[in-house]
Amino acid sequence: MQESEDFDQKTRSLSFSDGRVTYNRINKVVKSGVKPVYGLVADGRLVKGTLKHRFMTPDGWREMGDLEKGDSVLVTENGGASCSAKFCIDCNKLLSGYQGERCYSCSATFHSNPSKSGEAISAGRKRYLESGGTSWNKGLKRGDDPRWDKACENIPLALTGKTLSDYYPPEEVERIRKRMSEAMQGSKNHMYGKTSPPAKSGHRSDLGHYVRSTWEADFARVLKLIGEDYEYEPQAFHLTVEVDGVTKDVTYTPDFWVSGHDCFYGIKGFMRPLDRAKIEAFRRQCSKTLVLVQKEDMAEIAFEIQESCGLGMSKNPEGI
Repeated sequence: MQESEDFDQKTRSLSFSDGRVTYNRINKVVKSGVKPVYGLVADGRLVKGTLKHRFMTPDGWREMGDLEKGDSVLVTENGGASCSAKFCIDCNKLLSGYQGERCYSCSATFHSNPSKSGEAISAGRKRYLESGGTSWNKGLKRGDDPRWDKACENIPLALTGKTLSDYYPPEEVERIRKRMSEAMQGSKNHMYGKTSPPAKSGHRSDLGHYVRSTWEADFARVLKLIGEDYEYEPQAFHLTVEVDGVTKDVTYTPDFWVSGHDCFYGIKGFMRPLDRAKIEAFRRQCSKTLVLVQKEDMAEIAFEIQESCGLGMSKNPEGI
């Protein structure tokens, strides 16, 4: 067992003292190699694990490989909060980490309110803002309000993507990827012969250079506004990363170099596993400082200087 100082991820765990399931930081990791993963269904809910995965039973801890159909395992009374997945009661779709009884689509149908259309809701929100109303988090920064601090903690978790390896064993992942690749080749691709839709990347006349996203353009405008010289994507770094147990040689190009701050800036709206691996590898393998700018950071910037800088994002990102 090895204790990792750099491991900064969280997982749900059960407290036997009060029965609550909460997110807690992972302190130690045990590497046991690649093993088949099986599913255990209890009380309509699904938990995935290896045959050595232990479950609490009326007779104490038992490994999955020792359990038989009809055996009892411990579950909490609050349903979805204690399990890794369960099924929609309408369409029987697997609900991974979702705490409701229905999937998003079935829930939207079941709880739909025909008296309130999307246009009516938008009009009501507009009237509220025009009459002087504000969003609850307007102008807040980290440390100002515990609710906003909690939201800032949850945003990176919500934006962290999952790969097929989170759900299937390696041989099944390879088979699925091959099938998906074949299904999208040539004329079978849904975009075959069609013009690509407009992208948010492109040349910005006010900046005088190309950017890959609206957020990158807005960050560049902020740097110009405060008088900081910058270079856009000035250098690619060769790194070695490990994703899904596979070591890869990759390149990572930070978005901005700001000489006045003596650091690189990376603009990230959605964090995929490979993106996270590249950033962690850069910080380990390179001597330069990398500052990560994420969704909540851009929201704070928008609140502060949107009017004077002409940023392209929403004026009231309270939905963030």
